[in-house]
Amino acid sequence: MPPVRFPLSVPVPFHTLDGSPLGPAARRVSPVLEAGRLPGVVTAEGGPDGRAEICAQGWRDLASGSPLRADSLFWIASTTKPVTAAAFMMLVEEGLASLDEPAWEVLPEFKEQRLALAAPDGAEILVAPPRGPTFRECLSHTGGCVFLSRFQWKHRVDALPLPEALTTYAMQPLGAAPGARYQYSNTGFQMAAAAIERRSGMPYWRYMQERLFNPLGMNDTAFWPTPEQLTRLATAYAPAADTDGEDGTGGPFRAREIDQLTYPLEDRTRRHPEAGGGLFSTAADVLAFFRMLARGGLAPDGRRVMAEASVREMRRKQTPEGVPDHYGLGLALSAERPDEAGHGGACGNQAEADFAAGRIRICMVQSLGLPGAAEAWSLLRGG
Repeated sequence: MPPVRFPLSVPVPFHTLDGSPLGPAARRVSPVLEAGRLPGVVTAEGGPDGRAEICAQGWRDLASGSPLRADSLFWIASTTKPVTAAAFMMLVEEGLASLDEPAWEVLPEFKEQRLALAAPDGAEILVAPPRGPTFRECLSHTGGCVFLSRFQWKHRVDALPLPEALTTYAMQPLGAAPGARYQYSNTGFQMAAAAIERRSGMPYWRYMQERLFNPLGMNDTAFWPTPEQLTRLATAYAPAADTDGEDGTGGPFRAREIDQLTYPLEDRTRRHPEAGGGLFSTAADVLAFFRMLARGGLAPDGRRVMAEASVREMRRKQTPEGVPDHYGLGLALSAERPDEAGHGGACGNQAEADFAAGRIRICMVQSLGLPGAAEAWSLLRGG
């Protein structure tokens, strides 16, 4: 597909849910759009009290000239992780699971999993690990689990149903002894999703729908977008050089399929829920989830979705002392700003809550390596 230029001669369109003017949060990121560094972005800024500014700027699809809307859909990728962690904490609250039980007590296929060690001659040797990872470690990237299975690297992250995916994970050795170090992993979240299925008797995706999405009004959050939602899906763009000598750092942009996903995206026979990065959502829905966390587990109508203690546990640093990485349960933490927690995704989306200040910020883009995505997030956070 040929690269498409950002239409700099045309004013950048914007859209808000309530028809209000461009708000202060959106104005902070406008320079990135006006400079043609990013095709489009949806930003949201709000608090636990329900106030929110949600604004779309730029284009959903450059080829057709379709502008982004405040309800445009994005693949949120790893921002799925805190949602999966919240669902697992609900299972813990029900007494159906424990953070500190070995994962293989629920998933016996992992009992024979080995640990890979480097021999003095540089060869890899496989030994029995001192113990298996706990679910606490699975949800904090300290279980030694691989990021993805070899099958997923070769194919797509959503190519296997969860039971078959578990088999591929169990066949691969741990990359580190459980609890020894931080090693980013989708596999640990898939293991937590499998525990949700086996202990609740409900498919993981349905548990998420009934326990989280429905109570929070997250009507545009799904593993399989509907045909209507696909009409609102933001096109993914990568940088592309052209004959004018531009190096792709700002434009033009080349539309791409997201190579981690199986197409068509609505196909429930060939695509399967992936607990570490499979969800599609909107800025409003992601805001609703983080607002629930900021409210200590309460839904907008005051119903309790999660125990306040569970939210505190998600926000607490779970990585061991001496490990420089700061991570909770499905939440990235900051050593400098202990009251902030959030998560980003592979296509550049970001979400963060400042629990002390009562402020939540969301930045939604569909970027495959566009530097404007990081610039927009930096500008949004700078206000």
